[in-house]
Amino acid sequence: RGVGGGRAVLPYLVVEPGPLCDPVVAGAVCGLGYEHTRAHLSRGAVEGVCLQLRVVLDRLDRVEAVRAVRATGGTLRSPLWREVLAATLDRPLSVAGDAEGTALGAAALGLCALGHADSLADAVARLADPDPGTSARVEPDPALVATYDRLRRSLPERIEALAAVGELFSADRTPRRSDAGADDGSSADPRTESERL
Repeated sequence: RGVGGGRAVLPYLVVEPGPLCDPVVAGAVCGLGYEHTRAHLSRGAVEGVCLQLRVVLDRLDRVEAVRAVRATGGTLRSPLWREVLAATLDRPLSVAGDAEGTALGAAALGLCALGHADSLADAVARLADPDPGTSARVEPDPALVATYDRLRRSLPERIEALAAVGELFSADRTPRRSDAGADDGSSADPRTESERL
């Protein structure tokens, strides 16, 4: 049984770009019972995402050993995210500040483009947290590491078992065409490509 009473969330709610690269794999909540609460589902979603990040980390480890992980972003303000991520990755986790890393990089590029910074390093320094001592280090909890390791080893089997379910619903994932535009393609998805992503 997992941390949340035996349930697991497979977070494939959109096409999985990696590391599985499977357009049909289905998202699922497994083992859900009447005793489970919103908190169980929330934790399960966090665990599912973190376990996917572990798959990515395992692939990186094949190239070069990853000894520690540095992360940034508003999501990691949550103690739950920090605890689960450190344990699923089984690595010390250093959370640097509250700023979103991607947004910080984009803002730094903007400062350079507008001529308000002499270099990218200068722009980052101007935008960076003035108190660099605010980064938090989270050590993985050995009991959680063992639990998530067992769960991680069972995931390929669970995903394979759900493949047939994914196939049943894969036809429903294709764009539907209205009767009026079925022949001329005029009923194509009106959203732009970036909205669909």
